[in-house]
Amino acid sequence: MKSMPHKSKNDFIILSCKDYPQGNSALQGLCAHLKAFWAERGVECEAKIAPWRELDLKNLSSNSVLLPLAVWDYSQHYDEFLRFLDEIKRLNLAVFNPLPLLRWNLSKLYLKELENLGFDIVPSLFVRLSQNSIDEALKRAKMWQNPIIKPLVSQSGNGVFRLDGLNLNSLFKDKLFKNGFVLQEFMSEISDKGELCLVFFNAKFHYAITRKVACGEFRANSQFGASIHRCEVVEKSYLDTARQILAQMPQKPLYARIDFITHKGKALINEVELIEPSLYFDYDKGALQNFCEALFASLKHRI
Repeated sequence: MKSMPHKSKNDFIILSCKDYPQGNSALQGLCAHLKAFWAERGVECEAKIAPWRELDLKNLSSNSVLLPLAVWDYSQHYDEFLRFLDEIKRLNLAVFNPLPLLRWNLSKLYLKELENLGFDIVPSLFVRLSQNSIDEALKRAKMWQNPIIKPLVSQSGNGVFRLDGLNLNSLFKDKLFKNGFVLQEFMSEISDKGELCLVFFNAKFHYAITRKVACGEFRANSQFGASIHRCEVVEKSYLDTARQILAQMPQKPLYARIDFITHKGKALINEVELIEPSLYFDYDKGALQNFCEALFASLKHRI
């Protein structure tokens, strides 16, 4: 296996979005840490944060490394983002996570694939926008109390609603729902026990976070007031399941966050995040260093 040549150059670009062109403080910290980490190893390095929709990929150097950690609007520009990924492939640019994993993770249909492989997911119905399939799904969802509806392509809790009282005809005109939606049983445990988020770098577990929804809320996202805490002890069964999920992937992800909800004593997969998850760098002292070490190792394998 070749090692990275001394004083080779890398240009790291953390991809962001229009509303948050400089990402957030955690990603700004990652940018600074990338520079320091590579400098310690005698490797020339540039690192910056740039909105993906403003980036001219054709003008990037062959040493560019793309990290889509803040593309928090891709679901609003889905077709454009697909073309963006196609262009990355055409130009043979390095991107982490690898393109097959990014594409697999774009639609929540990946949860159905995991269920078909025998993994336990939050009870879900996956629906395309045809009247027959919608009517059938709504009929089946009546077996659940307070079902939740989510676009198949969405992020950060956007477009997620309780089904009761919704004007569905109006809702389905929203472009977020054009690719279909998923109906899920509301897990009451998320209100008291919260959601467990496991963070992995190069398929190695590093730390865990618990997210608890705000009073009266059902979305465990920071923009909806969820409280976030470091989880010091993780049951082996959760780790085993997460590792089995990662082992099913065609390529090892540089970073992954796997979210669980515990329901009646069983760990249910709520999300697998491989595109732009919050990795909660601020909640683990070694997170930035471990991320950079994982990235360094991944780049060595490319050479």
